Amino acid sequence: MNTYRWKYFFWGLLLMSPLLLADNDWARQRVQFQEAKQALEQADLATLAQLKTELPSYPIAYHLDYQQLIKNIATENPTVIAEFLNQFKTTAAAEKLRSTWLLQLAQQKNWTAYLNAYTPQKDKILQCNHLVALLQTQKKLESSPIDQAKELWSSGTVSKDCEPAFQYLQNNQLLNRELTWQRIRVLMSKGQTKTVTETAKVLPKSEQIWVNRWLQMHGNPATQLKKPNYPREPLACEILLHGIKQLASKNAMLAHDYLTKLATHYNCPADTQNDTLRTVALQAVEQKLSQAADWLLAIDSDKLDETTRQVQLQVALSQQQWDLLAKFIQHWAAADQNTAQAQYWLGRALEQTGQLEKAKSLYAQAAQDRSFYGFLAADRLKQPYQFNHQTFPENSENKTKLLQIPAVVRAREFFFVELPDEARQEWRIATENLSPEQLRAAAQLASEWNWYSQAIATAGRAKSLDDIKLRFPTPFYDLILGQAQARQLDIAWVYAVIRQESAFQVDARSTANALGLMQLLPTTAKELADKEKLTLADEKDIFAPETNVRLGILYLRQLLNRFDDNYVLATAAYNAGASRVRNWLKIQGCVPMDVWIELIPFRETRKYVQAILSYTPIFEYQLTGNDRVQPMHVDELDNESCQGSV
Repeated sequence: MNTYRWKYFFWGLLLMSPLLLADNDWARQRVQFQEAKQALEQADLATLAQLKTELPSYPIAYHLDYQQLIKNIATENPTVIAEFLNQFKTTAAAEKLRSTWLLQLAQQKNWTAYLNAYTPQKDKILQCNHLVALLQTQKKLESSPIDQAKELWSSGTVSKDCEPAFQYLQNNQLLNRELTWQRIRVLMSKGQTKTVTETAKVLPKSEQIWVNRWLQMHGNPATQLKKPNYPREPLACEILLHGIKQLASKNAMLAHDYLTKLATHYNCPADTQNDTLRTVALQAVEQKLSQAADWLLAIDSDKLDETTRQVQLQVALSQQQWDLLAKFIQHWAAADQNTAQAQYWLGRALEQTGQLEKAKSLYAQAAQDRSFYGFLAADRLKQPYQFNHQTFPENSENKTKLLQIPAVVRAREFFFVELPDEARQEWRIATENLSPEQLRAAAQLASEWNWYSQAIATAGRAKSLDDIKLRFPTPFYDLILGQAQARQLDIAWVYAVIRQESAFQVDARSTANALGLMQLLPTTAKELADKEKLTLADEKDIFAPETNVRLGILYLRQLLNRFDDNYVLATAAYNAGASRVRNWLKIQGCVPMDVWIELIPFRETRKYVQAILSYTPIFEYQLTGNDRVQPMHVDELDNESCQGSV
């Protein structure tokens, strides 16, 4: 057995029995691993080689080899890569190395090696390259690859990598009418009209006529809908309703007229008519048509998704039309009426129209819920909040069994040596097939390791939603308390912001490049640091909890000052920016604060504000152990705020 094989064989054995080391050995080898990682980063190969000899039994030592292999993927010995993939096939590193290696082999057109390295992949490009590899080496596709090629075709996949497989299907007359129309429907929904033209070539001429009609309708619905001389076939309805949806974005009134006339004339199915009506009604709201409310009421309850229900609330609340609000909610499906949101707003509508006892009954139902609307309902009744806290008992047997799972140990070790991305990837592998009871134990383990973000997420997956201690931890207490007191901020509110922003993930980075616990943009962090006379050398400084929390709390204080200590407005501004909040104030005018929050046009910001406002009393309950907490910070607007001049 050569050196590489012996090394991988030994490490492979360890992956199956990861608890062979005593605690002090784990700690010692973590330090040695970090030293080896540093040597690798500094290209000190001699030191790296020496340190690796001292890590033969450390369960994530293979990561050092992975880093070297991935760095030299274009020139690495294929045998070495194959041996690594075989020995560590259950690790996240092997997943990443394999996909990178497959792309490299496809680029080299080394199709034999591609087939040898291939395992089922989620990435469609890798799937397509697999089909190409089969065609290049075997000159044909068997039944299973043919099914895969058909699935890629019908799902609307568009990629040059897939063209050889699709051409094979066409040449061998394997593309039937049903698959082709399925692909066309997907492509038309995405507006990929050029690809539709190519796709339609496999259809008979009689059906290509329908494709051309559809393309013309997509390009110019206003003209095509005037006199659509179509045969009364199901495709006619599909094309006409597509055109009506297209037209609605520019002229919802005309689109509704066509929907009424043409859908009836062509006997379009009620289900598709309702789906189209939903699109037209939503566009009518955007275009501020007076008929919008009636059209929204005409939509069948089973077509009222979350977006449509929210629009209905906003249409009624923007004018404070309480009767209309009640009509909307009473038209919702039974399950949707049974939510705290529906109960609260129907209660508000009934209260405003003088039906106080009915309103109180609805508030009482909503107030049982630990949520934004549940807390609002409790405030209307002047009752304490229901936290419904339930700590799930520790199950030492389950935790012991989890620690026998190699991926759990790998996740823990990656977390402890400060490789959080790798830790999260291994945690995904470790927990993807666990039962709810096992997930609870896993969440408890993560909490014990102070891996708060994974404890929170895993508890959520386990449906352990009432375990407040697990889901709303209070780490960095001294730091947050000191900074909050220095800026005269409610510490529970600060905790709520951090929980919503990062779930206490120190290395959190958003798609907008907001960083750290309090998700600070680098430009914002730099401005705040300059005021504090702090030096930020690079992004690492922004991630540091001491700096991140200090600057984030300073920013919260500035926003509170700007919005006259109104926590709702400051919270909204932390997410969406102060200028947007001022603009919303001008648009909405003087309305009750619960209405103002519901009218926030950005779903993300609306949910964000609701989460932080409701998390604040939960954190106060956590910090004090007293369920008689302060009400949510839902402060009403003053006259100056109503004008957006704050």
